[in-house]
Order: sequence, then structure tokens, then C-alpha cells
Amino acid sequence: IQIPNAQTASQTKCPTTAGGNTAVFNLRESDATVKNGQTGVHVKWFSDAAGTVEIANPNSYTNTTNPQTVYARVCNDLSPTVCSGVQPVTLTVRSSPPAPILTVVNNCNGTSTITAKNANEELISASELTWSNNASGNPINVTTTASVSAIRTVNTCHSVSSVAVTPAPKNTPAEPVLSKV
Repeated sequence: IQIPNAQTASQTKCPTTAGGNTAVFNLRESDATVKNGQTGVHVKWFSDAAGTVEIANPNSYTNTTNPQTVYARVCNDLSPTVCSGVQPVTLTVRSSPPAPILTVVNNCNGTSTITAKNANEELISASELTWSNNASGNPINVTTTASVSAIRTVNTCHSVSSVAVTPAPKNTPAEPVLSKV
């Protein structure tokens, strides 16, 4: 019976909650990498480098630190006690992007213009924004006084919601009437 080999692997995910540093990992997604093409073997997952504390549910594992290292061991299907040494698997939770900073300009034509920028006052790409009023683009124009917020998405990770702004569009004043006295 041949002793299997294990390969290192890594996984990266977005946080479960925007702004957080934990995520739910399916460690089984790394089985093929850890096995490295070997057949007739299976992977066991451990939380310690000694390979003594087996992870109860590798299909749904929440990290406790970021990054976190868990450990994999490849074992022979026919003789389950014939296993490789443990190999590290690094779990990393990406950072959420910062929330957009919204500004509003109330125009005199019955509209308000809302713009989303980053902390460097650079315009955020419209493709990264989800507006609370389902608008698209950046900037956007609105004609109501309903508050508006936005969420930014970068590398599939979502920001927390921006601080909402409340537009107050103005109407063009009527032309003055001149009269002779």
C-alpha cells in the first residue's frame, strides 16, 4: 500500500457580513488540489498542525482568524490509517471595499444629481455601484425627495451601505413680471 502525498492549497472568500473578517469556507473545494491527481484516496481536515483535531464539518467551516491556516491529510481509501503528513491550507477573507461617499446637488430644474466617490474623492465606476433606488450610472439624477444610498462591490465583495442622502430638487423660479407704477 502506497503512502499518499498531500499538496498545499488556499482559499479566498468575501466576508459573510460586509466589513467583517469571517467567511464560511467549503474546505472540500480544495480536495482536488490537496490530492494532486491521486485516486483511491480521501482528504481529512484538521484545525491543528499536529493533525489531531479533526474538523467536524469541512463543507461549512467558519474561520476564527484572518488569515487562518487549517491542515489537510490525504489517506488511502483501502487502508484509512495510511496517510500523508499534514499540509497547510490558508484561508483568507478579503477586505470589503469602503462604503461610497455620496454628495447631492439640488438643481433648479426639478432634479438632484447624486454622485458616489471614494475617500480620495475619485468617481467610483458605475459598474461597482448598487443604488437603493435601482438607478444605474454615476452620477445619477433623481426627481423625488426619497433618500438614496449605495453599496459598492469590488471582486464580488460588498461594502456596507453608504450614508443616505436626501435630495431636495428645486423648481425653476417663474420669470418675474414687470409692471409700471
